[in-house]
Amino acid sequence: MYFIPNSRLDEIYCDYPKENGKTCRERGEILSYSKRLQEKSAYSEYRKTYQQKFGIVNKNKEDKKLKSEFEIWKKQAKKHGELTEDNVYEWLQ
Repeated sequence: MYFIPNSRLDEIYCDYPKENGKTCRERGEILSYSKRLQEKSAYSEYRKTYQQKFGIVNKNKEDKKLKSEFEIWKKQAKKHGELTEDNVYEWLQ
């Protein structure tokens, strides 16, 4: 099946709805995300840690210190995302 890209010439997923109501683009995002989690253990570990920290901050919305620590951790995690997978994994541990 061929399609005309909406915004970028290198688009690989279309916006046409399929039988389950999701578009190729939505299914592609889910598949790419799942593949990335399986291929890179550091990314999977990062997501687990992020979700844990986010949940704690979300439960304690009045705690501004906890929120600021989480924001600092996010910035550090982005910086470590530019390193190799082994270095990121060691940092998370």
